[in-house]
Amino acid sequence: MRNRERHLLEYGDLLLDEITYQAWRGDRALDLTPAEYRLLRHLIRHAGQVLTKEQVARHVWPDSHTGNAVERLVSRLRHKLAAPDPIHTHRGFGYRLH
Repeated sequence: MRNRERHLLEYGDLLLDEITYQAWRGDRALDLTPAEYRLLRHLIRHAGQVLTKEQVARHVWPDSHTGNAVERLVSRLRHKLAAPDPIHTHRGFGYRLH
């Protein structure tokens, strides 16, 4: 992860602007929901680390959500990011941005 400017997060071809809450994959703007944005931001900030579903849920939502909600959110984000998929599933452990 590199911080080009204090408000920009970059990992590979992913770029997030933490002031405007916009996200891009390469030159393509991503139309993310607030939860998808928070998930992607959390994955970028912890790139290379495996994050459990519980860790993701606590960061993304202020109230309680199940592992199934995290799975659905990751699936929606993967669909919007398109191939190649930068989110790796570690079965029984969680997710990692690679």
